[in-house]
Amino acid sequence: MEVSNHDDWTKLGVCGLVACLHLMGSAMLEACSCIWPPQLPGPSAASANSVFSGRVISITSVTKEDFGFQFNELQVRFQVSDVYKGNALDSEVVVTTSDGGASCGYSFAMGQSYLVYAFGEESDLRTGSCSRTQSLNTGISDISAILASTSSAPETPKIYFTTQDGQFIYQADKDGGGLKSIVDLSSSASSSRARQGISLFEWGMAWGAEDGIYMAGLDGSHVGRLIDLSAGRFGSKAGTPIGVLLADGGLYWTERDQFEIFAAAFGSSFDFARPEGPPIGNPEGLAALGSDLFWANGGEQAIYMAPRWSQPIKVVDLSTGDGNGVDYPLGIAVTASWLLWTDPVQDAIYTAKLDGADVVKLIGLDDVFGEADYAPTGIVVHGGRLFWADTDEEVGGVFSAALNGSDPKRLIDSSADQRPAWLTVYPPETTTPTFKVTEFERHSLGVELAWNSRPDYSYRIEHSRDLSPGSWKKLDLVKAKLLRTTWKRGFIADKSGFYRVRPE
Repeated sequence: MEVSNHDDWTKLGVCGLVACLHLMGSAMLEACSCIWPPQLPGPSAASANSVFSGRVISITSVTKEDFGFQFNELQVRFQVSDVYKGNALDSEVVVTTSDGGASCGYSFAMGQSYLVYAFGEESDLRTGSCSRTQSLNTGISDISAILASTSSAPETPKIYFTTQDGQFIYQADKDGGGLKSIVDLSSSASSSRARQGISLFEWGMAWGAEDGIYMAGLDGSHVGRLIDLSAGRFGSKAGTPIGVLLADGGLYWTERDQFEIFAAAFGSSFDFARPEGPPIGNPEGLAALGSDLFWANGGEQAIYMAPRWSQPIKVVDLSTGDGNGVDYPLGIAVTASWLLWTDPVQDAIYTAKLDGADVVKLIGLDDVFGEADYAPTGIVVHGGRLFWADTDEEVGGVFSAALNGSDPKRLIDSSADQRPAWLTVYPPETTTPTFKVTEFERHSLGVELAWNSRPDYSYRIEHSRDLSPGSWKKLDLVKAKLLRTTWKRGFIADKSGFYRVRPE
């Protein structure tokens, strides 16, 4: 049984389009309803059969009948300019769309040029308003992203990092060797430079700049702005992204002086998650574990988790300490069992269990590398080691340590024109499965549960009454069985509380 319909973004564009194209009879439908959220350019192009640009030279209305219903379609003939995905097309090609917005048809205009995401065989290409088909004037950033998605990944994992002055994005081997600039932004406008978070996915890299989110291929080619935030959103001031995360075909980011988490939608944006209560501080570093998002909120001295599209939960509250503990969580990383974050105020790396219990200073930078004014920012886990960036001009750089804090080392020194800001490592290591309870039922003799198990893992099932940190307790007796479920606040739940599964 599927407990959430938001985990697999790779199906959204195709399913939304097919559903729209096969609706028969506009009288049966009051308005077009697309599956949400839509995909970004890279995965949208991957799911389309053909992506091309062209000018409309004719539009013909035809009437068809199916299952006893009559419906109209428009056959739109294009003069093809460029093909970005699929086989080479003839100089002219016909694309079919439903006639009318209620049936998810796309409204083409004679003589206008478009970027078309088409589905089906070349002899019967189709599109609709639920695809990323759009005016060519607004599709320029899509073209850059599509071209970027065709670049190849490095053969071995590499460190990628942005810098404080934003002029270059650098790439290096995991041991710090082979350092080179992979994206040159030195001639770009200051507002477009890469000073903030960076994230890589199979179809490209994305980073935050003062006026939006930019994208390039994995080899640094085809740089273009993916999300324009120069004019602000919904009447608000222009946003400056801080944390940037590409995960499950989606783009998520945090912004300076904003309390929400944002996600991409057709080149614009919408609020993704907002914790309850008045705004305090603002989210900065982002990380994901399966379908769960985590973020650090330094101003509130807290770390939040949100099962995707569910109400956020504060899993770590650091504001209740004695004043000598953690002050400002900034960058965040997550494993199957642990949270890890940087603290530039305390010059340290901290860790805690996923539920926020057992907060521990893992690495005191002053103790390990000598007394200085450190400024750790972005952090990532890869291959059983931590990697983090430090922006201080004199003692900063790129660092690494084992997950237990041992074997700390400086991999790359900082300099005036090369002060690492945020970093990531790509390609990712083989992902540790995110285990979820999928079914449960409580009986007088115990609780029956089922989860997405693997034969090479052992598990424990935990229960919490209220999701508070430290409240998760192991259930001693577990029997697997497929039963009906309840989905509450991102967890499987019953009247007694919440359930989750963790690898031992």
